[in-house]
Amino acid sequence: MKKQPLKKTTPILQSNKEKSDVLIDVSNLSLEIKKKKSTRKGKKIVENVSFRLHKKEVLAFVGESGCGKTVLTSTLMGLAPKGSVYTTGSIKIMEQDVTKYKEKQWQKLRGSVITKIFQNPLSTLNPVYKVGKQIRESFLIHKITKSKKVAKEKALHLMRQVKIKNPERVYNLYPHEISGGQKQRIVICAALACNPEVIIFDEPTTALDPTVEAEILKIIRELQNSFNKSAIFITHDLGVVSSIANRIAVMYAGRIVEIGTAKEVLFNSQHPYTWGLIMSSPDVNSGNKRLHSIHGSVPLNIATIKGDAFAPRNDYSLNIDFVEKPDLKKISETHYAATWLLDSKAPEYLPPTIIKERWDKFKKGLV
Repeated sequence: MKKQPLKKTTPILQSNKEKSDVLIDVSNLSLEIKKKKSTRKGKKIVENVSFRLHKKEVLAFVGESGCGKTVLTSTLMGLAPKGSVYTTGSIKIMEQDVTKYKEKQWQKLRGSVITKIFQNPLSTLNPVYKVGKQIRESFLIHKITKSKKVAKEKALHLMRQVKIKNPERVYNLYPHEISGGQKQRIVICAALACNPEVIIFDEPTTALDPTVEAEILKIIRELQNSFNKSAIFITHDLGVVSSIANRIAVMYAGRIVEIGTAKEVLFNSQHPYTWGLIMSSPDVNSGNKRLHSIHGSVPLNIATIKGDAFAPRNDYSLNIDFVEKPDLKKISETHYAATWLLDSKAPEYLPPTIIKERWDKFKKGLV
C-alpha cells in the first residue's frame, strides 16, 4: 500500500510538549572513534542523532546489539568510549551545553542530575560491601544527609518502595547473598538516592527470568510515576517497552530510523527494520509456528556504507537504498521514519501481514 508523498525533513524529534519541559536536547550528534593526532577518519559509532527528552517522560531506545543505543546514552553522562570524538552536533542537559564538559564538570551532573542503571547489577555493586551500606553511601557522598543513621533510614525506605521483603535483613547482606532481582532493586535504590532528574535504564531486565522481569518493570513504572522522573529505557525487546514507554526511538547502525509515540511505532510502524523487530517478538508471533528473524547482522563500521545501512537485510529495498541514505520523513507531528518507501516516487507495496493487521487496528482506533 503506497503512502502519500512526504517531504524530507530534519526535525528536532520531540513530543508535542513545550520546549521549556525539555531536560535533554540532542541535536545532529555524530561520534567517531579515532586515534589521537590521526588525520584519518575514525570509525563512526553515532550518526546525526537528534531527540528531546521531556519531564516525566519515558523514551525507549530499541534495536539489536551494536546499533549504538548504549554508546549514545553513555555519552549523555560523559562516558563515551575511549578515543571517541564529537564530529557534529551538541548535547544540552537542562539547557546547558555539555558537549565540551571536562570530567570534573561531569561529576557534578552524574548522580544528582542524570544516572544510569546497567543491565548487570554485579558490575555496579561492590562485592565486599553490604548492599545497605552501598545505598547509604549514596546519601552521604552526595551530602543529602550527614548522619549515617538518617541515611540508613532513607535507604530502608527506598528498599521498601522497590518491594524488597524484610529490608532490615537484606540491608546487612552482601551482593552474593541475594538474588538477581534483589540486586537490580538495590541498584535502583542507589540510583534514586541522589534524586536525579533523569534515569537511564540499560537493559535492566536482560539477565532476569520472565517472572522477575515483569516485577521489575512494574516497579520501574510505579517509581517513575511516584517520583515524577524522566527515564530513558534501552532494550532490544519491543515487548518490554510496550507497557512502559511514552515514545520509542528505533536505532540501527548508529542512526534513529524511526521515532514516535509508543502506539505509532508499535501499531503504525513505517520502517522495515521496525517491522522486523515487531515480528521477531514472541508475544506478536504467539500463534505462528516459526518465529520471524531478520537475516544478516548489524554492520561493524557505518562509515564504509554507501546508501541505507539496512538495505542488504531489507526485503523491501529499492535501488536507491544502495546509493543514498534516506532522510527522516514526517508522518505525523510526533512520528518520523527514515525509509525510501515513504517517498512519493516509491512503488506500491504491501507490508507483512502482521504489520498490515496492526495498521488496520491503528486506523480504526482500536489500540
